[in-house]
Amino acid sequence: MKTAIRPRTFAVAAVVAAAASFSAALAGFGSSLPGYSQSTHAVDVLGAIGLPGAGWFNALAFVLPGLLAAGVGVARWLGQPAAPAAARIGALIALFSALAFVVLGMFPLDLYRLDARSSRVHALAWSLWWLSIATGALLDFVARPLARPWPRAAIQLALAWLVPGFALFAPLQWGSAIPQRLAFAAWFAWWLLAAAAITRSAASAPGSSPRAAT
Repeated sequence: MKTAIRPRTFAVAAVVAAAASFSAALAGFGSSLPGYSQSTHAVDVLGAIGLPGAGWFNALAFVLPGLLAAGVGVARWLGQPAAPAAARIGALIALFSALAFVVLGMFPLDLYRLDARSSRVHALAWSLWWLSIATGALLDFVARPLARPWPRAAIQLALAWLVPGFALFAPLQWGSAIPQRLAFAAWFAWWLLAAAAITRSAASAPGSSPRAAT
C-alpha cells in the first residue's frame, strides 16, 4: 500500500503547495501595491518589470507553482507506461502547460513596452499555457474513455476546458481580472485531480503489485 499511496500523497501535496504559493503571492503583493485591485487588474501586472517586489512575485506566483506542477506532470507521464499512446502524449502536453506557467514568471510583462521581447514571450507562454492543458486533457480523455470513473474523467475534462473558456470567452461584462483568476483556479483544480489519480496509473504499470492498488 505504501508504494501506491506515497506518489499520490506527494503529488497532491505539491499541487496544494503550488496553489497556496500562488494565492499567497497574489493576495500579499496585491495588497501591498498602491492602487491595485483584484477585481480589475490582471494577475501578471504584479510581476511587471520595474514594479516593487516583481521578482519575488514572479518566483512565488509562477515559477515555483509551475515547477511543482511540472513535477506532478513528470510523475503522471512516467507512471503510466502501459497507457495508450494518446494518453501518454496527452500527459506530456499537459506537462508543457506547467512549463509555460514557469515561463510566465521568467519573462514578465513590460507595461511600458508591450512589444518588448519579454512581453512577447510572456504572451506566447500564456497562449501555450491554456492551449496545452485543454489539448492534453482532451487527448487523455478520449484515449481512455472507460479506464476511469466517468464522473471524475468528465470533471477533469471540464476543468481543463474552463481554462481557455474563462481566459478567452468570458462575458465582456466580467472584465478580464475575474475570468483570469477563474482560469487559474480551474487549472490548479485540474492538477489536483490529476495528482489524486496518479495512484491508479502507477498501479496499472507493468510489474506493479495488485496489493499496491488497494
